[in-house]
Amino acid sequence: MHRRLASLALLIVLAVSFAPATAQATPNSQVQCESSFGFRALHDLIPQIVGECFAGTYDIPSNGAVRFTTGDLEIYVDYADLAQITTNGVLLWRATDAWTAFTDGTTTWVNGPCGLQSRPNDTRYSWEIGGGCDGAPPVSVVAPPLAPETRQWPQVEEQIFALINQQRLEAGVQPVVWDQHAADVALRHAQEMAQSGYLSHWNQAGEFPQQRYGQVGGRAYAVQNVSCQWRTWSGDPPSPRPPFSEQAVAEAVFTQQMNMIGETPPADGHRRNILDPNRTAVGLAIASGDDWICMDQEFLNQYMSLEGIPNQPLVGEPLHLSGVAAPGYEVFAVQLGYLPPGLPMTIEELHLAPLQYGNAPVYRQLSPQLGPDGSFSLDVAFDLPSSAVDPFSGALLEGLGTDGAFLASASGPPRAGRYQVTVWVRAPDGIVLPAANPMFEVRDTPALAAP
Repeated sequence: MHRRLASLALLIVLAVSFAPATAQATPNSQVQCESSFGFRALHDLIPQIVGECFAGTYDIPSNGAVRFTTGDLEIYVDYADLAQITTNGVLLWRATDAWTAFTDGTTTWVNGPCGLQSRPNDTRYSWEIGGGCDGAPPVSVVAPPLAPETRQWPQVEEQIFALINQQRLEAGVQPVVWDQHAADVALRHAQEMAQSGYLSHWNQAGEFPQQRYGQVGGRAYAVQNVSCQWRTWSGDPPSPRPPFSEQAVAEAVFTQQMNMIGETPPADGHRRNILDPNRTAVGLAIASGDDWICMDQEFLNQYMSLEGIPNQPLVGEPLHLSGVAAPGYEVFAVQLGYLPPGLPMTIEELHLAPLQYGNAPVYRQLSPQLGPDGSFSLDVAFDLPSSAVDPFSGALLEGLGTDGAFLASASGPPRAGRYQVTVWVRAPDGIVLPAANPMFEVRDTPALAAP
């Protein structure tokens, strides 16, 4: 038996057990604990919880976590710039957003832009991951328990999620949060690849990653990392095949993950997806078949909350769409695209499918009304004329542009099908990036109500 590893601009990760790296803290005696970096202010808000400060502050090196011991507590800190030990835990300060916090090893009290808040250590508030002070409860940054009857390798998936965030923190990038919807989308594709024996961004229905995510209700912008390992046999394979052990899966995919994080330009698509500071969430899944182990990771940009998204709008009818960008972000552009129906693909075609994929072809630039708070609103008409679409393949005809000139000469009733809206935002640093990508199944007639 032989084993082979392969990947596309994707990513595979499994792991054994990963302990946080440790580093020796460096005392900084020049900073007084009672006044520096908001430590005293936070102490005065919750004195019984924080306890009393002692010694000086500590510079936390960027290349690893620091282990603090105070009383009977042993606390690991892996994302802060300064720390101050107290009798009950550790005070922390982060330079990027002047974030001040206290943790007792289980709970963190954060004094930030939304006032004093407390949360479990394995969660984050919306404003900590690019959102605003929306009053929403904190979200988990640890993979939730996964149903064993549907997910084959839940413990390895949790280890991969932890490894991704460990690698991001080591690179000075904020961690991503877990997105269950994206994980469910990833599971379906990982299972199909493992059971059918192929590696591709596309599936057997001819659907690409953003299409699979959007057509089941995903609203964020998604990019994908996938990878597979398979085994071959020198003679006839045994029947039934010996099952993969969890240790074999973990070791194989951990090797693949480390290969991808070690990529160098220009062939570093996996690494860029893992470490992209604009990614805010991820959902991942691992599946195995008779001879294949496959992994799908869906990284998301979540910078926009949207309203006015029915499941199945009617063709030609205007839809009022509105939303609000994350604090500090502003809407830059809104585009409307039409997605031709996917054509089934054979396993041979999937092996030869292109490595690049994108969104639905854009046929119109939209003009939203913009608010000073990062909000936008507009009426969308799903109105692609039938004559603009090839009657045989369903693809947009050659020459279709986004300036309206081609559409002006097209005729016929508007076409039903899948439309996609892409909202682009400008980040505080001036970078323009896709923030939302909802898909609409536009119908000719109203959907029948369930009996």
